[in-house]
Amino acid sequence: SNEHLVTNPTPAVKLDDRRWMADLTSPPLGGRPLGIKTSPQYPQDVIRIVLDSNGERGLLLQDGVPGLVSYDPHIYFPVAVESGRMASTFSVLLDNQSELVHEWRDAASSYNVGPKITLTNGAIIIDANTISKIPTHKWIDIMVEQDLASQDGLWSLKWRIHDSPEARWNQLGPFRFKGPKKPTRWRWIGWYSNGDLPSETLLKNIVFTSPKQLVTHRS
Repeated sequence: SNEHLVTNPTPAVKLDDRRWMADLTSPPLGGRPLGIKTSPQYPQDVIRIVLDSNGERGLLLQDGVPGLVSYDPHIYFPVAVESGRMASTFSVLLDNQSELVHEWRDAASSYNVGPKITLTNGAIIIDANTISKIPTHKWIDIMVEQDLASQDGLWSLKWRIHDSPEARWNQLGPFRFKGPKKPTRWRWIGWYSNGDLPSETLLKNIVFTSPKQLVTHRS
């Protein structure tokens, strides 16, 4: 809910006219990323930039800390997209107790969820179904794509271990929405650690791709 949201000092970092990223390079180690919103504000170190085992920067989401609500820590891009094809891409390194959820939401007060995946227990889960096994303690790359022109609300997912062939699933979905119509505008592209047990999940290469120059930012 909004009382837990923390506004970063800068909007998303623009890669080009269609791509925006979370900046893990400019801030100091131990700091928060630029260009993406984070929650909660305290304790500060549950979301922080660290070095992985290869000495590369990643964003740590540390869960199982006393006092955290179930959906914290979380990060998200505020966006406004109402037509065309859009995508979210990221790399993730899970530990054995990680439970990372990635989902897209609309602007309804009781928000509707579109594409949604859960990464936990060595698996990718969609609508309570395991669609693929994935490794822990290895970086994997993930892309979620969806065309808002699709009348049936379907979307696609692909993933791979770094430098390995990718696996792809099309025709996923449909939207999980509560109203009479499917959502027509996405406003929130986010990632949240949803576990109760102590875990450390690392993210990097966090990018949102807009179909056009339709990205806006709101506090």
